[in-house]
Amino acid sequence: MKIYISGFGSVSRSIIKLLANKQDDYQMNIRVVGIIGRHGLLEDQSGLNLQQLLESEPGSAGINAYAKRAEITLQTDYTFRGDVLVEAAPTHQAHGEPGYSYMKQAITDGLDIVAISKGALVHHFLELMELAQSHQRVIKYSGAVAAALPTLDVAEYCLAGTTITEFLAVLNGTSNYILSEMMDTGRDFSESLQRAQEKGIAETDPSLDVEGIDTANKLVILANSIFKANRSYNDASVIGITNLTKADILHAKEKGSKVRLVARATCQDQIVTLSVKTEFLSNEHPLSHVHGTNKGILFSTEEMGELFVSGGASSPTGAASAAIKDLINLTKLERSFS
Repeated sequence: MKIYISGFGSVSRSIIKLLANKQDDYQMNIRVVGIIGRHGLLEDQSGLNLQQLLESEPGSAGINAYAKRAEITLQTDYTFRGDVLVEAAPTHQAHGEPGYSYMKQAITDGLDIVAISKGALVHHFLELMELAQSHQRVIKYSGAVAAALPTLDVAEYCLAGTTITEFLAVLNGTSNYILSEMMDTGRDFSESLQRAQEKGIAETDPSLDVEGIDTANKLVILANSIFKANRSYNDASVIGITNLTKADILHAKEKGSKVRLVARATCQDQIVTLSVKTEFLSNEHPLSHVHGTNKGILFSTEEMGELFVSGGASSPTGAASAAIKDLINLTKLERSFS
């Protein structure tokens, strides 16, 4: 299997590290033939040297340095010549570029997609799925919907044939860590955020996490997948955790509740409603037990009742492992057709 990877950040590098160290365990022959960065495509059809890639610095600077060392000219006009594009480039929240363009071209060039970045799927889900179907290609995106937590896998496989009426989920490890810190220590939001940043859990600019944007992106993709909807980010009501106060936390404790940032999708009479907001959950509620950087999802079905799944590492390695899982399952899918 020849793969391209867009982006050369922490998740892309984690994928390369897993392939370099564990490929024999996967019982697959995966060759990374291209890395796409801001300045163009680094390509070698015989396979890029994974160890040398890992020795290069992250981002476009590392791609440029590898190209110079290997005497490879970066391409700005190219055709994908392989099997799968792993889309892991940083994408713009407003429109999903550059991942959107990468995915469209890869599908047109005959490649399957393993998507980790969310932007293109949030804004162009139906279009991309229809494009893939028209070219007899497959898009997998475990890494874009809570990564190591098997949200979509459970819905598509474990709950196949059931009528899912609603799901509630904690989908962002950073915001959940901050809420857990506030509940456990009595610290206010600012202090808990600083603690998360000191531990490397929160970014320097944590707005995507704490304002509920990342959670809403995952919610939209999941809802479109599970309910066959055509929703966008603007269809969701989104309120983050930034305005949560010590008084709110004290009130929750007095009620015997836990505060969680809950993504909720409900399908009733074929109308899909989406929301992201902090909710006070009883201590008996399954999501109240999702602590720290863990995530969780609770499905409600007509036939099987409720099903709850939690855990999953909130880390680049967790997201990379989700991408590897998708690559392995793509191979199984190809074998089933052969």
